[in-house]
Amino acid sequence: MTSRVKAMFTELLREKPDALVLPGRNKRELKEIGKTFRECVDHLGLNSGIDDDRLKCVFHSLRHTHASRLLEAGKDIYRVKELLGHAKHNHNRKIRPCDGG
Repeated sequence: MTSRVKAMFTELLREKPDALVLPGRNKRELKEIGKTFRECVDHLGLNSGIDDDRLKCVFHSLRHTHASRLLEAGKDIYRVKELLGHAKHNHNRKIRPCDGG
C-alpha cells in the first residue's frame, strides 16, 4: 500500500469510521463489485485451466488473503475475527498463511 493510499484510509477512518470504502451509486453497499472482479479475473486469465471451483480466484478470495496477511503479521486471531465480522473464532480455522505454510 502506498503512503498516499494509507493516508486516505487513515483519514476516512478518522472522519467517517462507519463509511463504506467502496460505496455504490446511491452511497449504499456495493453489490456489483463481484461482477467487475470476475471480468478482471477472466481478462487476466487467472482461472484459466483451473477446473476445481475451490481453487479459483473469486472476490471472496481477497477476504481470506486479507485475514491471512493479518495473521502472518502477528495480529491476534480474536481481532481478525472481529474485523471479519465472525461471531466465533473457529470460523477463522479455514484461513491459511499465504505462503502455503
